[in-house]
Amino acid sequence: MGRIILVGLLFISTLLAKDINVVVFLTDKAKFDNAFLVTSGLQKTLQKDEKADIELVLGGSSVEVFASKSKKDLDMQEKIKALVTMPNVRVVACSGAMKRSGIDKSWLSTGVKTVKAAPREVVLKQLDGYALLQP
Repeated sequence: MGRIILVGLLFISTLLAKDINVVVFLTDKAKFDNAFLVTSGLQKTLQKDEKADIELVLGGSSVEVFASKSKKDLDMQEKIKALVTMPNVRVVACSGAMKRSGIDKSWLSTGVKTVKAAPREVVLKQLDGYALLQP
């Protein structure tokens, strides 16, 4: 009888466990450091048994980080490289914003994928139950 109760409790706790699904939407390059802290901070606070999917969506002027070789932009590119190596974290860049800024896909850091439209990506994630954070 005790085993049945224990199995039942484990089953219920599994059902009640919530995944951490978050989309971080960055459209302003000037707020990159905040977006990095939010994204990496979320990942670092995950418990060993938590399931998570964290996506940083770069749109607007934030994609310009890939066009410049300034010290600050190179530092941001290094932070992006660090994010894409973290478990449960993805970074995507808006193709439309890249096109408007004259940024070629080959300029993206390794591991960064593209999406057709950043706002659509965010809406689709929200429809899938993701929380939205905008630093």
